[in-house]
Amino acid sequence: MIANLCFNVLNGHDYWLPLTLNTSDRINRLIFDAVAPGGDIRVTFSPINTKSTYQTNIPVYNLVIGGSCNSSSYIRRTNNSNAVKVVESSEVECLAEKERCTYWFSFDSESGWVTYGKGTDTRFAKALLKWQDPSPLLNLKYIGLSNYNNKINFYNIRTLAVVNLPSSSAMIANLCFDVLNGHDYWLPLTLNATDRINRLIFDAIAPGGDIRVTFSPINTKSTYRTNIPVYNLVICGSCNSSSYIRRTNNSNAVKVVESSEVECLAEKERCTYWFSFDSESGWVTYGKGTDTRFAKALLKWQDPSPLLNLRYIGLSNYNYKINFYNIRTLAITNLAPPLASTASAGDKRDLVCKTSIYAHRVSDMIEEPNRMMLPIEGYAQQPLVSLEKAIAPLIFIVPDIERKTWLAIENSKTPADGLTSGESASIILYSMEWSKKEESLYYILNSTLRKEKRDLLQPWFLYLKLVLTGLGKLPSIIGRTVYRGVKGDFSKNYQQGNKIVWWGFSSCTSTINVLEQEEILGKTGVRTLFAIESKSAKDIRHHSIYPDENEILFLPATQFEVIGQYQPSKNVFIIQLQETEPLYPLRHPV
Repeated sequence: MIANLCFNVLNGHDYWLPLTLNTSDRINRLIFDAVAPGGDIRVTFSPINTKSTYQTNIPVYNLVIGGSCNSSSYIRRTNNSNAVKVVESSEVECLAEKERCTYWFSFDSESGWVTYGKGTDTRFAKALLKWQDPSPLLNLKYIGLSNYNNKINFYNIRTLAVVNLPSSSAMIANLCFDVLNGHDYWLPLTLNATDRINRLIFDAIAPGGDIRVTFSPINTKSTYRTNIPVYNLVICGSCNSSSYIRRTNNSNAVKVVESSEVECLAEKERCTYWFSFDSESGWVTYGKGTDTRFAKALLKWQDPSPLLNLRYIGLSNYNYKINFYNIRTLAITNLAPPLASTASAGDKRDLVCKTSIYAHRVSDMIEEPNRMMLPIEGYAQQPLVSLEKAIAPLIFIVPDIERKTWLAIENSKTPADGLTSGESASIILYSMEWSKKEESLYYILNSTLRKEKRDLLQPWFLYLKLVLTGLGKLPSIIGRTVYRGVKGDFSKNYQQGNKIVWWGFSSCTSTINVLEQEEILGKTGVRTLFAIESKSAKDIRHHSIYPDENEILFLPATQFEVIGQYQPSKNVFIIQLQETEPLYPLRHPV
């Protein structure tokens, strides 16, 4: 008997089930369990006759799943590539005959609704679709809802987490567990005294982050203990033969005993590494017996969840105290913002990094590919939705985007220029600087706009439709000169008569003295100044988180012609550009 069977969904692509069964094989209990962008699949069946009804090579996103309604339970593909058909599983009371057990889901990408078909019942409301752009994967999520409507907005379905990797008969290669709604979930595993786990990965996507630690080997006979709450672990790797995982006695801390990925510092006691969190100051504190070589493991904590998430983020430097708000987020952080706040608009702006936009954006033309690429298209056909819905596909791409979105909305209650609150908030969100510029929405978006693979823009379509609609309502700056600057000599890249395209959003300033800041041009060294005659740039000062900085914005895929160059001194180059219309549109109008 094959007691349990697991497979993965990797990066949102379909993953063919790597299993060959004899015609006489029977699966007593089958678990489909997949982690992918947007959710997971977990369905249990018992029994399934593989001889007559099981088919291998099943793409994850297109399944018919059969349970115990009758003797011919089966798993096969549907003929409808846009739907997932679920035939009643053994965990739900069979409603009647086979036909009545049929349960359909279809996804409407425009409205974001999951629709249930005929022949359903509230008793089967445990299975829902979870869909997340850019993946075409439709993820069946078992989330135990007691009530549901005929239509449920999938953006509001709470994300659960499952981790699974294949196992073999000789070794338990990996161990999986869930984190449900940020609460502790006891590990449901019973091992024989002779079992050994060759490689153990705890990997949980939960509100605020994840847990990922690797060990090799772990002797389960003498040291492994089950019933481990996720948020309160002692984790030990290969420091010595008695590697173990157990609970700490301090419910407010996570104790980490050196993992195999980090050089063991000395004896077992020296491997102890403590973290404690001060909710008032927002600091993560490291305890005694530590070393900079173990700075790879940090706590990531985000309000409102009390969950302390151990994050493996590979820091090369750390202080004894690190403000946890500035810890780089590598995995998923998708907590909802507080429902209400008494902070003023100014207070809310203070939650955003105040680094000047000019140091990062006015000089980023050096990131431009300097070649013609495919037009930017596909977003114009998307519906106009709220900012909350527009950023939903970006939750797994832009760290902390939900909290920043909340801040943007709070600062767009009375928008100027005839924009809607959502349109203004989308521009405010673009203007924000994260504590690390590489995590900022504008940085990630512009990097994507400058890449040749246009399919990477798909998760941005709803946001692009919203922000470009808002920018389109702003008056264009016509005939005025605006400025950008960068350190270094870029005159060879901008020869007179050449036409160039800046594919990202391009930030400029209307006051040239701003460029004298040391972070941009400074007053010494080799520098290049761009003087640009505008025809369509937008002044976004009334829709910026930094209204005093007078940011001027060219839309993506704007073409310019080099009118001339001037070198007033040995180290200063001035390049004059004029905005021009391309022969064919490079960006679809909204």
